[in-house]
Amino acid sequence: MSSILICDDTPENVVALRRILARDGHDVRTVSQGALAASSAAAAPPDIILLDVLMPDLDGYETCALLQADERTHDIPVLFISALDDMPSKLRGFEVGGRDYIAKPFRAEEVLARVRTHLALRKAERQLVEQNAALRAATALQKDVERMLRHDLRVSLAGVIGFSELIVEELPLDHPCAAHARIVAGAGYGMLSMVHGSFDLLKMERGTYALHAEAFDLAAVARQVVAEHTLAAREKDVRIRFEFAHEGDEDALASGERLLTHSLLGNLVRNAVEATPAGGVIDLRFGGGEGRAEVAVRNVGEVPPEIRARFFEKFVTSGKAEGTGLGTYSARLMAETQHGTLALDASEPGHTTLRVSLPAPDAAAAAAFRRARDGYHAAAPEAAGVVLVADDDGANRAYLRRILPSPPLDVRFAADGREALAALQREPVAVALLDVEMPGLNGMEVIHEFCVWRSEQAKPIPTPVFIGISGHHDAASRKKFLEAGFDRVLGKPLARRRLHEELRAALRTGRPVVQLDPMVRELLPDFLASQGALLDEAAALATAGDTPRLRSLAHRLRGSFAMYGFAVASALANNAEEAARAGDLRRAASLLADLRAHLAALDIRFGS
Repeated sequence: MSSILICDDTPENVVALRRILARDGHDVRTVSQGALAASSAAAAPPDIILLDVLMPDLDGYETCALLQADERTHDIPVLFISALDDMPSKLRGFEVGGRDYIAKPFRAEEVLARVRTHLALRKAERQLVEQNAALRAATALQKDVERMLRHDLRVSLAGVIGFSELIVEELPLDHPCAAHARIVAGAGYGMLSMVHGSFDLLKMERGTYALHAEAFDLAAVARQVVAEHTLAAREKDVRIRFEFAHEGDEDALASGERLLTHSLLGNLVRNAVEATPAGGVIDLRFGGGEGRAEVAVRNVGEVPPEIRARFFEKFVTSGKAEGTGLGTYSARLMAETQHGTLALDASEPGHTTLRVSLPAPDAAAAAAFRRARDGYHAAAPEAAGVVLVADDDGANRAYLRRILPSPPLDVRFAADGREALAALQREPVAVALLDVEMPGLNGMEVIHEFCVWRSEQAKPIPTPVFIGISGHHDAASRKKFLEAGFDRVLGKPLARRRLHEELRAALRTGRPVVQLDPMVRELLPDFLASQGALLDEAAALATAGDTPRLRSLAHRLRGSFAMYGFAVASALANNAEEAARAGDLRRAASLLADLRAHLAALDIRFGS
């Protein structure tokens, strides 16, 4: 049964309409004034409203406007009923939000037909709204589940990979357990690649994947991939050889993402092992030049001529009953995402060669990578203050305890966010290595609570270098973490070398680090000078007691620092603004002085 509200000041019309609609099975209520119609509809919204145009006090047009302005009633269909049958009157009814217009004298058949039509439309609209809401909820749930799975899988795999690599490092190269550990680590990386690819392939297809390029050794990635396929190759008696274009070379440095390249080469080597006949050989040949790093994967066996032109298309496969046809397609997509290429070379009879070309790092980046790699054992972090490690996962804490040399580092551990906050408040900390996702207080909340506590202390409290660790590698997550106050964010699984590099940099400077977009490098001197002038002006306003202007200036500082990427400075300015709003000029002035000191101590760096 549908509910219908009739608003008409003519009793005869009301009686006639009620009889027509009630006979059709509708629940009808009536009012005689526009204001009553608006209040009645808001109190108990009907399915449809029949509204007379010519009424005293509020006419139908004014009543409809009231209904449209109220969020409780603006979706209810309004059908005008009027003796005014001219076009201007009808147009005005539609302009104020009416859905239909019935001319007097009305006929029962017409009234019922129009009412039934708009009730059906109303029902369809409601169903569509409910379906859209359910779809939004399902989409949000899917994103949450994907995000949790991605994080949880990364965290679990971080322990598998980390401890496997520790075993490899601590055992002799020829120890059988070392070989097994390399296989376990390789399998972990393979699973990590699958997690990576399953969530990011769509972004690569759409061109929205956010690439985080850095220098890495293409040959080292290939060795890791080959280790993962050792068992499969042994079962077929297939040998895998490495060759370098220049004698004496042991690496092939590329610029891109190591994990993405791992997935790329994993697809190619797996396909080569499957395609190579028993007793065959697979060659990985490394070379490059003119700003490129290249590897060619060559194996015995030919790609059928009929699919060569479509070799990299989606779902193209040959000779594999369970093949998906996504391996070479995704491999080329991963190469192109890194500004590289992947090409098929079928010119050699009896063989197939796939050539991968990626950008090479510039000379400075290549030299920095080799220094970090080759000088790793001689350049462990020196002791220079307390390093706090906070992670709720016991396996992660155990792994970090093994890879952080203590001594010489003075390392303290916390099992959750509240323990981490208590440790930060208890004693000065040089570097705080915080898991972003922790129970109680997450890493971002720890930083916020620490900054609030620090601003309330009578004497200056040094700010640690905050390094976040997270299983979320996407650009939006990294941006959110940096805006929350982290100086640097490292992805799981943590590489020992990378972690030691960050700790050495933080402990060497003894200063908080801020990572800025390279695009602001040239603008930065003028920006910092202008902000210094604003801080001078703010100090004068605090002394003069000009609260409104001080609050406005602090608000301006907050926004400008946030825009340039100074998250902690922006937070301090925000706290100063709140203090000024509360009338506490002394605290506002103290916070702005902390902001000035923070800027003076910053170690400003620029991303790649």
